[in-house]
Amino acid sequence: MTAEQGCGLIESMNRTQGSVRVVRGGDADFSAEARAIQRKAAGGLGSVVRFGPIVFFSTETGDAWMLDAEDGQAACLARDFEPGIRPSKSSA
Repeated sequence: MTAEQGCGLIESMNRTQGSVRVVRGGDADFSAEARAIQRKAAGGLGSVVRFGPIVFFSTETGDAWMLDAEDGQAACLARDFEPGIRPSKSSA
C-alpha cells in the first residue's frame, strides 16, 4: 500500500466510527503513537493520528498502518488483530 492509497482510506473514514487526532510539538512521542495505534487495532477500533508528515491509522478489522506522505512509504504495524511490523510491498 502506498501513502496515496492509505490517504484515500483516511479521507473516507466516518468520524463516528473511531477517532481522528493531530499530534503537535511537545505532545509528540513517535514510538508511543505506534504502540497506541497497534493497541487500537488489537481492540478493533478505527483511529487516525497525524504526526507531522506521518499518519498512523487502525481499522475495525484489526489492521494498523504507518504512512509517510513525504516519501510515499507505508509500514504495516498490525494485521488481523496481531501487532508486529511487516514490510509493505509496493504496488508501483
